[in-house]
Amino acid sequence: MNLQTLQDLLKLIKTFNQDNPAISWHQNDERFTYNFRAFNDLISDYTQGFLALGLTKGDRVAIFSSNLPQWLILTLAINNAGLIDVSRGENSTVDEISYIVEHSKAKMVIMENDEILTKLNQQQHKDLHHVYSIKPSRKMKNISDIALLGQKSKNTIHAILPTDTASIIYTSGTTGVPKGVELSHGNFASQINVILKRIQFQANDKCISVLPAWHAFERIVKYCILAVGIETFYTNSKNLMDDLVIEQPTVMASVPRIWEMIYDRIMKKLKKGGGFKKVVLEFACSASVSYSKCTKNYNPFKLAKIPFHFLLEKAVYSELRKRLGGRLRFAISGGSSLPNYIDDFFHAAKVEILEGYGLTETSPVISVRVPGAAALYSAGLLIDQIQAKVINSETGKETASHEEGILYIKGPNVMKGYYRNYEETKKVLSNDGWFDTGDRAFFRADHNLVITGREKDIIVLSNGENINPVPIETALTKSEFITTAIVAGQDWRMLSALIVPDLDNLKTFCEKCGIFFHEDNLKEIFANPLIYDLFKREINKYINSKNGFKAYERIQDFRFAKPFNIGKELTLTLKPKRM
Repeated sequence: MNLQTLQDLLKLIKTFNQDNPAISWHQNDERFTYNFRAFNDLISDYTQGFLALGLTKGDRVAIFSSNLPQWLILTLAINNAGLIDVSRGENSTVDEISYIVEHSKAKMVIMENDEILTKLNQQQHKDLHHVYSIKPSRKMKNISDIALLGQKSKNTIHAILPTDTASIIYTSGTTGVPKGVELSHGNFASQINVILKRIQFQANDKCISVLPAWHAFERIVKYCILAVGIETFYTNSKNLMDDLVIEQPTVMASVPRIWEMIYDRIMKKLKKGGGFKKVVLEFACSASVSYSKCTKNYNPFKLAKIPFHFLLEKAVYSELRKRLGGRLRFAISGGSSLPNYIDDFFHAAKVEILEGYGLTETSPVISVRVPGAAALYSAGLLIDQIQAKVINSETGKETASHEEGILYIKGPNVMKGYYRNYEETKKVLSNDGWFDTGDRAFFRADHNLVITGREKDIIVLSNGENINPVPIETALTKSEFITTAIVAGQDWRMLSALIVPDLDNLKTFCEKCGIFFHEDNLKEIFANPLIYDLFKREINKYINSKNGFKAYERIQDFRFAKPFNIGKELTLTLKPKRM
């Protein structure tokens, strides 16, 4: 396969059996499906419709929507017409919508519903000519009007060059104002070409889609699925677990938080008995993980753990695989690193998670695990055509083999730059094509890439000690009482943490201790000395020398926070925003 543009992708999918399902979804308790014929026809209609509206090559079309099947059709039509999509989620704030529409100089906005229109109308947008809705609305035209217009039009569709811009993706970002990442047709096409060499799909595969549509990772997975002619079913986080059982997918794109939530749900259910049962369960899980990781078949320690592994297989793992639909061959995980304990658990359960790594600026995939290789605790091998080097941030020189530093990459997937932002582009992209990822990383002896954290997130204490907060935060979330932890301490004498409690487990603890619990009463609960002591014990349980943490990495103080909200404290890929 050697695609050059997204127009080539559309030509390719016209060669498949047009009666096969392309995309499907549930709506009002009814299942809908477009086969490839209907899918291609709609893209053609929308392509012509956009051109008939007077839009010309290079014009920007902003889309604010959740993960809907219409999003894929619309963006492919936009790109096919030589236009540029500017995509963002339905949770975008008034300020974000205003900034993105103005900064991108969008001539058209397509939004999911009236709620987003209300946000849009709070500001005046001088370059905006057209506003359309995906869902029924009395306040604006529906996208179906574009398709109807396209059916009556026969505009010339000009060929696209690989260097032509396809999309401007405004990063959700954990800090700062969104930057518009400008990605070309060639960027996306190069990803499809090389990813399909790494990951082999099968004719009977079926993908389930749950991540934000505009996210570069979810987007490239959809393109790869289309390029091999298999079906994608659309769901959302609320319905995911039910739809996994009903639809029985074989492939899924995911983020670590999905696996953490599944793991937490299993652990809560198994630990309900408490006491001795809880102790036995924790030992059995530890023994099962150890058994699964041991490669020597006749190791006496491995043999001793067989009963515990098969106990978990019968009581937990087999049921887990059923809850995932029973046919899941693998899930590709991106967005951030999988916690080691999550990696261990699902490996023991024979649920293959192919962790990958990349950024929006790299279209996005830089590396991904090889199926069947079980490269635990890593982001896998670099994909083809990618060059990488690790630079010591103090000396500016390339590090020795297996030494940690800042990762730089070069390849056909690297963005054109930040749209209308030369200064920010110059900070990360050199004239000879090397891109500064800003991530700290190293390559293991087996050549798998390990990401250790963001360079800018490194905390420097007043005594000069440099601390990576990510391992500490990951360790803290192993506690059944902690959902999210943010470590702070820049220029301080010691580390502190912001703790978001698991409210279900906190409620159970409060009931046992006779503490009145209500979510409107959290301020009083957090002030209770018993609650403070509980979390102090939990923090010390996971952050100590036995678990590999140094004395200066201990959490000396902490504060509580209420659950984070997506789009505010959390990005749309469920990563905490650092302020």
